Amino acid sequence: NASFKQRAGTHHSYSQGRVSVMNYLSTRGDATPRKFCEILLEGLAPDGGLYLPANYPQINDIALQKLRDIHTKHGYADLAFAILSLYIDDIPAADLQAIMSQNLHARSLWHQGHCSLERAGR
Repeated sequence: NASFKQRAGTHHSYSQGRVSVMNYLSTRGDATPRKFCEILLEGLAPDGGLYLPANYPQINDIALQKLRDIHTKHGYADLAFAILSLYIDDIPAADLQAIMSQNLHARSLWHQGHCSLERAGR
């Protein structure tokens, strides 16, 4: 989607409050740092490797407790947003939050419908 690429392209930086920038590298040695939106639909890197974060966010005991509190107080969508924000810094926070909420709402509706069909089939 062209408009998505324009809004989330590498010319913007949406750090979600993070100090560092998240880049991804190929497991086969291509050292060209890539942003999440660049690799999202690629699958494999051009050299056939998988993309992995160049550096992994460190989560200490305090940060882990904050994540637990987010889940307890706000639910799974907000927890997913908090965790993915550590790895995705080139999608605006509001857009990433909306993606999490919409995706989890759609999955919930599918699950409810699926369970209803199972009960009806008994």
